[in-house]
Amino acid sequence: MSARITFVGVYRFLVVASYSPKGDKNDEVAVKSVISSPKVFVEPGRRYTTEGSVCSVHFISDDANRVYTVVTDKAYPSRVAFAMLEEVQAKFVTKVGEKSLTAKEGSLSRTFKGSFSDVCLKYEDVKNVDKISSVQGKVDCLKTKMEENISQMLANEEKLELIGQNAQNLNAQAAVFQNRTTQLQRAMRCKALKMWFLLALVITIVLIIIIVPIVMYAKNNT
Repeated sequence: MSARITFVGVYRFLVVASYSPKGDKNDEVAVKSVISSPKVFVEPGRRYTTEGSVCSVHFISDDANRVYTVVTDKAYPSRVAFAMLEEVQAKFVTKVGEKSLTAKEGSLSRTFKGSFSDVCLKYEDVKNVDKISSVQGKVDCLKTKMEENISQMLANEEKLELIGQNAQNLNAQAAVFQNRTTQLQRAMRCKALKMWFLLALVITIVLIIIIVPIVMYAKNNT
């Protein structure tokens, strides 16, 4: 998963301290270009955001002309980005505040690297530091779960309908089978009666053939 925070740094006429989780210097160049632009006037105590095509640059400043900046993806909440900058500002002033007033470009990056890294790690997952995002995450999770449950219910309903249709088909087939069985039984009875009738007829004819000559012969002898 790509990092949501790609650069954090402190600028005072030049970048005195910076850190990039990815080790990419392109964001630092972009930050310099934004902050050093003649069109940009950074007033202490105010919040600023400049959006690019794929990222956003958030920055604030203090009375000592130090500009604290962070580069995030465009979907990153600005309120969380500024909360991060305020934490960076408090830690930076406490740890290297006076040194930064005379520091050369990049001279405080190593000194403050651990603090930068910790803050970036802390604010990388928005839900860990922002209640609104945390609640939104829970709502999204619940929404996903409900959608899954609804999908499962619909799937179960379709299965029940299919079972019902199969049961109806089986009942219809059973009725057809019963009708065919009854018809077959009737046909077998009729066939059996015909066979018995033919057998009785044959026996009668045979008896006639045997008895009539005997009777005639007896009459002649008498």
